[in-house]
Amino acid sequence: AEYVKHVLLASRTMIYGLCFIAWFCFNNFVLMKYPDGSAVRGFSLGATAGTLAGNMWCTKIVAVLLEQCLGGNCIAWLHPVSWIALAAAVFFSTTNLYFISLGLQHYEALFMVTVFMGASIVTNSLSAIVVLAEMDEAPWWKLGGYVLCILGMMAGLVLLTEGEKDPTGPPRRGHANLEEVELSSSYDVRDARDVRFDLDARAFGAATSPLD
Repeated sequence: AEYVKHVLLASRTMIYGLCFIAWFCFNNFVLMKYPDGSAVRGFSLGATAGTLAGNMWCTKIVAVLLEQCLGGNCIAWLHPVSWIALAAAVFFSTTNLYFISLGLQHYEALFMVTVFMGASIVTNSLSAIVVLAEMDEAPWWKLGGYVLCILGMMAGLVLLTEGEKDPTGPPRRGHANLEEVELSSSYDVRDARDVRFDLDARAFGAATSPLD
């Protein structure tokens, strides 16, 4: 319980939490207001789901507490902070499903899954540094390389979103493409039936016409 208090009440955790809330609100009230099919809205849905799923620090805390309890030491669960960590773990692991499912209804799966996984990895890496302080004792070159890798993944997500933008073409939606395929297939079948009927009529007319 003391470890959980130390992690949750640390000033760096408070700053991380405020930044995450600001990022979450920015996505919900600004970026997600873009029209359906917009690459910005698709990125926002995937990134929001990824950042929610990437907050694994509370899951790690709960796993440590459960391991201690299985070993016979369950005192930590008598403190409210342990249950707060459990509630946070459940919240992060379930709320991301709404945003990723909403994004998959309007955007290509390859785009959404890539943004989701990239944002999840970035958030997991940042929370490990800031909240869990896993790199506090690492040498500067190792910490610098770790940060550069995170920045590289963030740059890749931006490039992916820029590549997804297509101002000259219509919005790309998965369900719209499916409807177009079904519609074109129905016309193909109808055309094939008309051609067959015409050929049968001609054959019947040639068979019944009198010989010269």
